[in-house]
Amino acid sequence: MRIAVIGAGISGLTLALSLARRGFELDLFERAETLEEVGAGIQLSPNASRILLALGLGEELGRCVVAPDKLQIGNGQRLNLLATLPLGEWAQARYGAPYWLIHRADLQDVLLKAVRKEATVRLHLGAGVEAFDEQESGVAFEAAGTEHHADLVVGADGLRSVVRRKLVSGADPSSSTHVAWRVSIDVSAAPDWLDTSCTTLWMGPGWHVVHYPIRRGERLNIVAIEPQRATGQSGPALSHAAPELTAFFGSETLGHKWLPWPLQTVDPSLAWTKGRAVLLGDAAHAMLPTAAQGGAMGIEDAATLSAELAGDGALSGKLARYELARKPRVRKVVSMAENNLQIYTMPSLVAGLRNTALLALPGEVLMRRQDWLYSFTA
Repeated sequence: MRIAVIGAGISGLTLALSLARRGFELDLFERAETLEEVGAGIQLSPNASRILLALGLGEELGRCVVAPDKLQIGNGQRLNLLATLPLGEWAQARYGAPYWLIHRADLQDVLLKAVRKEATVRLHLGAGVEAFDEQESGVAFEAAGTEHHADLVVGADGLRSVVRRKLVSGADPSSSTHVAWRVSIDVSAAPDWLDTSCTTLWMGPGWHVVHYPIRRGERLNIVAIEPQRATGQSGPALSHAAPELTAFFGSETLGHKWLPWPLQTVDPSLAWTKGRAVLLGDAAHAMLPTAAQGGAMGIEDAATLSAELAGDGALSGKLARYELARKPRVRKVVSMAENNLQIYTMPSLVAGLRNTALLALPGEVLMRRQDWLYSFTA
């Protein structure tokens, strides 16, 4: 089978490596001349790290990840902690895989190095794909001035997927009412009240902030999510936040570094497959970051799709089984992300009830509610 994977991000690289390990030959096309992942941190929960470990990447990833021992949830108006959820050894023992924090560029670099070692993967950089010609015998397309043919085209080309728009559903992404402000700083620049050893979520009326260590604990990844406001804003404006939080976010340390990231989504109910084309990752189901599962879902997609393609039967049946297997789970995660956004940003009048409930529940009880998510095996 001639397979063309369009997009060499996290999901595309994971798929390419998974297929190569199953004996497939494939071409991997990437529009960028060099692979330089934008963004900052990514959380690899056990459902994702399990797959990466099975691909033999544990040693390389171990050199650049942080394995936090807890997840903290706090009231961003007072800076008091409401809950502490166990990770570290507890998560490893319960799920059989670690909970890791990593810079996206580090993850992409580990995947890219592994893919480059696979003789059956031909990587084409600076090779954006635009024109497709669906034929009975396959799909013809042009990349970097050269014509290619494939029996299967896989769209791993992200939010604005050309494969989705040209071959599958024609859908454009939908804009969220919220924006994510991102910044990464040296841990030495963090104030004393900020724990740089683990993931922490601060909740406030209409906004929330997440921060966690990356780059072996040397850098701190910070994301603040709030409703979109007027243009010209240079950073998040967190209403009624604790003075310490407001002062830190408005300081010279962060003031000129904030990067606004408008949030957009792709409806996961739309078709993921059509003819000889299939989608995975953000191309199929870009979601809000409030479940910390966008990257993990793409990794899961890659593992599931490669397993289906290695099975028996016609291609149409394999693609149909992949979509049937993945859609219900992804829809559940998308719904969780949407619900989390509502919970994290509750107005002050009802946030008190949320805070009281969190204070009353043991951290292990809260973590066990994620069993369905973290126990996934492809």
